[in-house]
Amino acid sequence: MRSIPSSNLLAQAQNILESIQALKRVEQEHRRPTVEEREMLMAFSGFGPLALHIFADPITSRYRTKAWQELGERLQAMLTPEEYLSAKKSTFSAFYTSRIVIQALYAALAHLGVPDNSLILEPGSGSGNFMALAPDGMQFKGIEQDHISGRIAKALYPQHTLRVEPFEQTTLPHNSIDAAIGNPPYADVKLPYWDTSLSLHEFFIAKSIDLLKPGGVLAMVVTHYLMDRQQPRFREQLAERAHFLGAVRLPATAFAEQGTSVITDLLFLQKRLPEEQARHVDPDWLWSAPLSIEGVDVQVNRYFHHDPHPMRLGTWTRQDRLYGAESGFSLLPTGDLATQLQGAISHLHAGIFHAAPSPALPLASTNGATPYKLFAVPQCVTEGSFFLDGTTLAILQVQHGEAVPVLQGGKPVYPDGSLLGRRLAHLIRLRDSARYVLDVQNTGQPPAVRDQARHHLNADYDAFIALYGPVNHTVISTTAKGITVRRMPNLVTFRDDPDAMLVMALEQYDETTGIATKAAIMEQDVVVHQAPITSAQTAEQGLLLSLDQKGRVDLAYIARLTSKAIPDILDELGDLLYQDPDTQAWETADVYLSGNVRAKLTRAEQCGTAYQRNAEALRLVQPEDLLPGNIDVNLGAPWIPATDIHAFACEVFGLRDFHITVAYSAKDALWSIDGSHWASSTVAATAEYGTSRIDGIALLGQALNLQSPTIYNARWEQGKEVRTLDQKETLAAREKQQRIKQRFKEWIFSEPSRAERLVRIYNDLYNNVRLRTFDGAHLRFPGMSPHIQLAKHQVDAVWRIMSAGNTLLAHVVGSGKAQPLNAKILTPTGWKLMGEIHEGDMVIAVDGTPTKVVGVFPQGEKEVYRVLCSDGAETTACGEHLWLTQTSREREQTRRARNKGHVTIKGQPKIRTTEEITKTLKQRHYIPLADSPRLQEETPLPMDAYTLGVLIGNGSFIYSAVRLSVPDATQLDLLTLPDGIAMKPAKKPPGSCPEVFFVAGNAKPNPLMQILRDTGLHGHRSCERFIPHNYLYATSSARLAMLQGLMDTDGGISGRSTSFTSYSEKLAQDVVALARSLGGTASYHAYPGARQGSIRFNVHIHLPKEVCPFRLPRKIEAWKSVAAKKYLRSPLRQIVAIHAIGKASCQCIAVEHASQLYITDDFIVCHNTYAMMAAMMKMKQTGLIHKALIVTPNNLLEQFARECLHLYPNAKLLIATKEDFTQERRKLLTAKMASGVWDGILTTHSSFERISMSRAFQQRFLQQELDTYESLLVNAEEARENARYNQAHRNIMKSLEKQKARYEAKLEALAAEGKKDDGLVFDELGIDYLFYDESQAGKNLQTPTKMQRVAGIQTGGSERAFDLAMKCRYLHEQHPGHGIAFASGTPVSNTMVEMYTIQRYLDPDGLEAAGLEHFDAWAALFGEVVELMEIAPDGKTLRPRSRFARFVNLPELQQMFRLFADVQTAAMLQLPTPALTGGKPAIIACPMSDVQRRLQDALVKRYEAVRNGHVKPWEDNALAITTDGRKLALEARLLLGTAEDEPASKVNALVENVCGIWRETEGRRGTQLVFADMGVHPTAWGYCVYDDVLDKLIKHRLPREQVAMIGDADTDGKKHALFEKVRAGNVRVLLGSTQKMGMGMDVQRRLVALHHLDAPWKPAEVEQREGRILRQGNINAEVAIYRYVTEGSFDAFMWQALETKAKFIAQVITGDSTVRQAEDISEQALSYAEVKAIASGNPAVLTMAETEAALQRLAVLARHHDDEQYVARVKVRDMPSLLRDMQQRLAQLQQDGATVRTQGTSALPFVLNERPLADADALAVLASRLQTLPLVVSDTTNILLGTYLGLQVHLALHPYALPEIWLTGQTIVRTALARRSHGARAILNAVQRLAGEYEGRGAMLAQEIQTMERQCQDYAAQLGKPFALASYRDALTGLRQQLSAALSEHPPQSLPPIEDIVAQITALHAAHKLDVPSARPVSVATVRPAEAITTRIHDSWRTQEPATAPEPLPLFGDMLLAQGSSITPPARRAPRQRRKAQQGQLVLFV
Repeated sequence: MRSIPSSNLLAQAQNILESIQALKRVEQEHRRPTVEEREMLMAFSGFGPLALHIFADPITSRYRTKAWQELGERLQAMLTPEEYLSAKKSTFSAFYTSRIVIQALYAALAHLGVPDNSLILEPGSGSGNFMALAPDGMQFKGIEQDHISGRIAKALYPQHTLRVEPFEQTTLPHNSIDAAIGNPPYADVKLPYWDTSLSLHEFFIAKSIDLLKPGGVLAMVVTHYLMDRQQPRFREQLAERAHFLGAVRLPATAFAEQGTSVITDLLFLQKRLPEEQARHVDPDWLWSAPLSIEGVDVQVNRYFHHDPHPMRLGTWTRQDRLYGAESGFSLLPTGDLATQLQGAISHLHAGIFHAAPSPALPLASTNGATPYKLFAVPQCVTEGSFFLDGTTLAILQVQHGEAVPVLQGGKPVYPDGSLLGRRLAHLIRLRDSARYVLDVQNTGQPPAVRDQARHHLNADYDAFIALYGPVNHTVISTTAKGITVRRMPNLVTFRDDPDAMLVMALEQYDETTGIATKAAIMEQDVVVHQAPITSAQTAEQGLLLSLDQKGRVDLAYIARLTSKAIPDILDELGDLLYQDPDTQAWETADVYLSGNVRAKLTRAEQCGTAYQRNAEALRLVQPEDLLPGNIDVNLGAPWIPATDIHAFACEVFGLRDFHITVAYSAKDALWSIDGSHWASSTVAATAEYGTSRIDGIALLGQALNLQSPTIYNARWEQGKEVRTLDQKETLAAREKQQRIKQRFKEWIFSEPSRAERLVRIYNDLYNNVRLRTFDGAHLRFPGMSPHIQLAKHQVDAVWRIMSAGNTLLAHVVGSGKAQPLNAKILTPTGWKLMGEIHEGDMVIAVDGTPTKVVGVFPQGEKEVYRVLCSDGAETTACGEHLWLTQTSREREQTRRARNKGHVTIKGQPKIRTTEEITKTLKQRHYIPLADSPRLQEETPLPMDAYTLGVLIGNGSFIYSAVRLSVPDATQLDLLTLPDGIAMKPAKKPPGSCPEVFFVAGNAKPNPLMQILRDTGLHGHRSCERFIPHNYLYATSSARLAMLQGLMDTDGGISGRSTSFTSYSEKLAQDVVALARSLGGTASYHAYPGARQGSIRFNVHIHLPKEVCPFRLPRKIEAWKSVAAKKYLRSPLRQIVAIHAIGKASCQCIAVEHASQLYITDDFIVCHNTYAMMAAMMKMKQTGLIHKALIVTPNNLLEQFARECLHLYPNAKLLIATKEDFTQERRKLLTAKMASGVWDGILTTHSSFERISMSRAFQQRFLQQELDTYESLLVNAEEARENARYNQAHRNIMKSLEKQKARYEAKLEALAAEGKKDDGLVFDELGIDYLFYDESQAGKNLQTPTKMQRVAGIQTGGSERAFDLAMKCRYLHEQHPGHGIAFASGTPVSNTMVEMYTIQRYLDPDGLEAAGLEHFDAWAALFGEVVELMEIAPDGKTLRPRSRFARFVNLPELQQMFRLFADVQTAAMLQLPTPALTGGKPAIIACPMSDVQRRLQDALVKRYEAVRNGHVKPWEDNALAITTDGRKLALEARLLLGTAEDEPASKVNALVENVCGIWRETEGRRGTQLVFADMGVHPTAWGYCVYDDVLDKLIKHRLPREQVAMIGDADTDGKKHALFEKVRAGNVRVLLGSTQKMGMGMDVQRRLVALHHLDAPWKPAEVEQREGRILRQGNINAEVAIYRYVTEGSFDAFMWQALETKAKFIAQVITGDSTVRQAEDISEQALSYAEVKAIASGNPAVLTMAETEAALQRLAVLARHHDDEQYVARVKVRDMPSLLRDMQQRLAQLQQDGATVRTQGTSALPFVLNERPLADADALAVLASRLQTLPLVVSDTTNILLGTYLGLQVHLALHPYALPEIWLTGQTIVRTALARRSHGARAILNAVQRLAGEYEGRGAMLAQEIQTMERQCQDYAAQLGKPFALASYRDALTGLRQQLSAALSEHPPQSLPPIEDIVAQITALHAAHKLDVPSARPVSVATVRPAEAITTRIHDSWRTQEPATAPEPLPLFGDMLLAQGSSITPPARRAPRQRRKAQQGQLVLFV
């Protein structure tokens, strides 16, 4: 090997570079190094000695010399950036080990007895120097962080296992290494380990100890500080786990050749066996003490104090001392180092190595390699599964249906071979054990079988943990590029198994602490076997079972359940079922009588009398027809026929039919209007409805296509056409177009016949929906965990998804501090669920005392987080839940202050939210521990708690006697036995542990035995013991006594904590709970037990210092001794991890305790997961779907999957991660998807996009979209001809052409050569249902439209939405109306386009049926582009603006949307909030000062300069002017430093108001918030609004400590401390901005007022501000909100902007179907308009607002008048005909009545079979005739039976309705027969009743005729009456137009003064008073949704008496035989009809 002189660092650096070159060459050529290259590689000595030379100075970036610079630059050029960074990181700790020292360490291993074939660990292996000198046969596991060193070692020693990674990220199974050797690195790095923080050097040693087998040895070079450090903490931790075998102190020159001088030790340790007593060669090694060296005391380990010492290789000296002038020392060599080392090693104990062999699975071994071949696949194994081959014992995996061996390094993997094989074999066993546990639970096996299966699963899991650590062990690292890498080493390879997630779900793993806890499946049944239901008592029960098991009505299934014939079932179910005439399928009433009920009625009527019952039922549920006044009609509405538009154009423009043509393309929503030249030249077209630049026909065409005219002036400059906007002409054209629109609204319903026809069209098309409700109470959920209960709304959502087709779950929840309803709350009597807590209950406060619950506040659904603590405790809470925590920095501040006798505020615990703690988790938040809780009152316990604890610990009571092992006789004196019990010594062999019996003399039963039986302890072995419940929740003294009894038997002191050991996991859990209840912390861990296969559990306990856990004197003394040295650590609980787990129903409670804190601890899962998972599993079980795909957000996949398995533990899920979509794995994944039988497939949003559609489908889809755009493009030649005025048309074309080009490019890309489908595609996977969570991710779907530059419309799209649309289209084609479920809390958030987009996804058929598949058609029906005159920024003038400003016909839109959307808005939650004083915010208007007026005039001039282009945009712009305007509106001093403080300014008005409220609410400590977004920071001249307000408040004598500014709280901790003061009323005025106080601030408790000092920018910001006070949890019943405005300022512009932005929000969220237009917005939005009006300071603007409001009310009145006229016209037209029909029927009734009276005296009234008969004879003949009639008819059949009193008697039989009796003469009267009265007697009775009713029916009909005649006269008188307020409306409209023109930027000169116009308007208002309802009332009965069939059945059962509970009804055939003369076909009728018939009442069947 090449020699490297230590004096020549340059030569050493040259050798390093040669080594790296050789390494690169070997790696590039994929070969082993040559002999010469091996020498080069072995010459690599690490960068340690060269670090300060070969790398540039990190501060100056300079090298020491030019030669070093050249070498350094060569090195950097050789290495990649990652390699170079790795080399720099490892330099200062990379000093390689002397060859002599390495040889000595191997000699020591041999001396200790380590065999040559041992498995050796070398952490920090460098380039392999230790491996080079190792004895033959040793197998190494080397770990090296540096890329270069590690790869050199791999190249040199391929026979060993080497990992290039940090040792802290290495995952190796514990107890698996024979010996550890090496030279751990040194660095100033701290790592968490062994419940503390260790240096890097200590960490390497500690982790190596854990990896050693018991009995294994460690031999390492360590720094002398490890032995000499005064603090023995780390040595004590080593002593707890290992024997100290000795240490050799090396002289300072031992590493001289390696370029360093350092004092080091060779440390030798042996890992202890469990429960083995410590055997240290010298106990003094734990301590260090001063040693005098040349007269100076130096701290040295006591082990080296002996002089001479055989293990110290040199003499102490202060010469050439290291480590400082005072305490430094050195060790001078005294001989040959190799010889001295040999002598020192001989003093170690020889041959003590006794490491046990590695535990292995009980599987047979295999000899020799197995050739690669295909194996048979067992039937139970699915695609991707791993399994063991029964012949070769190789580990195989199913790939593409074939079993192939798992390979590692090209060789098959075996279960007893490599680590991969052993781990895979354990995981396979774990998987199979878990599957078996689920199988025995699913099949309902006996408890013993289930317990045994669970026992085996626990054993397999514990074995895996012991070998490899947690299943989900996760290593998180960051690459050099800053990319976070997350690895799960235990699941490498096994992640490909489809059941991998089942194995992962066996534990709850915390990535932060590395702690795993067992899941519920390990402890209890998670699946309840549900026996199949094979029978039902009634048809109703059978129907519910059919819906549950089949998801539909299955009559054959119901017949099997009930053993009834199908006709009888239909008869019994009555009107619960209806048959669809098209599909012939039977549907429940709520399904059939909902949806488009108008179309269903039309179809039922077309099908004739067979579906008469359907038609009658449908007529009862038809929506009430809308009248013309309720229908908003816009030009361009798709339902208006083109002929009507043509008629309108002809009438308006004075044209003949042939002068103009109108056409409409429904597919493109494109209107085309073409007029001749003469038509465009008429006066109406050019002057009245047109301008000189654009004629009225063109304006009409643009209006039809939802376009606004824009007029440009064109000029030519330098050969190019330049167009500029002609604002004047544009305004004129838009005004004329608006006139056309208004004229159309007046015209459309003016002609009666046209109005009636159009109203009919509209009602049939859009007012046709009846909604239905959903009740899933009938659903059963086989396979669902019994420990999880779905909420009712979740069950209903599952049924909706199953039965209603495509579904959107749109649940918007409330807000507030909360916990889930199943979170645990500690009460004085034990734990209760949050949902069980009620006002007045007692809970345990933070100090352990009981406190009363004074308020319970339901919060609805909230995002929930799981919070994990360092001691294993965990709980759940929402994001804004408040915690009292103290960070590690705050703890240190408190400690330092306490040591100095000071008090610090900074270090005190702070109030923080869950979300805040999540963001600052690295700050290490500690939770103050609760004092020992005072639980239930002093109740008598059956025996002494301490004595019972001793018995549980050391007693035996599985037999008839109770025995106690007594290792310490003094313990007997501490026992307090029950009365009558005595102790009797047991006979034991000498040397064994003494025992005593507890006897009761002659008392039977034994009182002690009876107590043990009563507590449930008797008969339990040591591994089954527990603490009885009444002791666990006893008083604190009893709980402490119980703990002391347990600790005196099986407890002790371990390091810095006390510990308890048990073989019962339940007892360990109870001890943890016991310790926590006493104010301490505790956690337990599992270890291998002393007996083979047993598991012991060690509980580590930290109690408060004043609580002693022992009573035995010797243990108390030991505890005091350790406590006196301050070694016992105080109990600490740190939050170590917070995970978002979804949404759940929550509530919060308020407690009486001053701290407002209570004790909680539990676990929760997410809401969306459950709803979708339950729906998927239920539909799979019922056969409705076969393969579902669930798509989740990217960061929630594993959590989502785990929660799915918690809900359905035996679900078969395929989890598709992003790694599965890599190029090399995607084909395998798609093969799994296609060929596997999965309950569900889970993937993420981004991965879902990677599953492509087939090229054929994509091409077809793209071509369809392309066709849509092509059809929108009009002829280009026509566009050029119209370019003079139709620039908007040209812009449309350009936009459409761009969008078309995008689709063309996609098509071309698909058709490109070499573009092939990679693996299976989406349409080949067999997926038939898609669940898409957080569906708002797909809202940006590209929308074709002709509208441009209209505010509120967005046309862009995303690739994600495009991909989702394709897949939804595919699913829709496969399963129309089914196959998709979306879930989103914010389905519509920004634009109205989103609502249309959702309909495109989920209801494309509905859009198409309504003619709304194109967005423009949808927008023309439900929206309106409005030309608005908005206030300009100067606050005085107006400017034009086009915007999509409102919705119209809202009820119809809502009905369409809610056909598939399950909406829950925040308003529906009805959360309790305080009332607002006056019902709305109060406005405080302040006058504008002269300075403000001058400054605002200057802003107007700046605006003019910007608009005219006189300044550059970067010099001044509208945004800068707006910002300055906002500042000016707030305070003039923000713009001008010399401005004076105006007394009437907003700031002074605020101060006066705040002070007044402060004084009024002083008694209740009312608090106030002041919001201001401007003026937060001082100006250049020093003025700050915040400081000004603060100073003035103090001058008004407000205490300074009661006023705060949010900016002073510059940390999260300070913020929450401040918020707590506000909640307590200690700070009563808080100033801040929206950004800092708008969200996440929960201070509403005492708020009485909120002040808007300025206007924010967004409506959401207003909501955020006011949401701070209008919030649940406020103790005030009424609060006030104030908005301060400066008159005539920019405030007007800002508040109007807020109004405009708020409109859309109000439109979407309103659920009130009586509101037809979005103009009728909420009061909040109207209050914006009021603020705008008052703030303007111009009374004319206020008058304008009042005028607009009056005109809106007049428009409502005019619509009502039009509706009345419409109804009057229809009635006057139709009533005469109806009267004639009624008069004719009355005459016929009178004639038939006369016939009956004439023959009424006949003795033979009946004529049957042409024979007159008396009543008695007629009965027999009629019965005989009935025997010949059919039992079932397919259509209504009318049978003539004979005559009665001269009138014909008919029997009408119906297929599915009750039989009827008709009495026919001049007219027909009829009645239905009762259900149980179908025989001859019933028929005769019905005939006689009918004959006696003629006179009564005639009288009733005559009365109806009189009423109708009067109504006809009233309608005729009403018809033609003019609108009474028309003159008022017309006059007000004219004045409004004048005022609008006068307020414009360029008012006409001819107008009267503004003051005169305002005066006229005021007088007009005074002369008229309006009182108008907002909308025409709607009949509640007609809009009520269809009642769920389940609800109807359950309600009917509840109303029945117990004696008449559901029982089988008699069959039709039985009834016929019993009655003989009776006949009834299968009848169907409503329950109310059935009840009436049974009561003998007459039923008129309509």
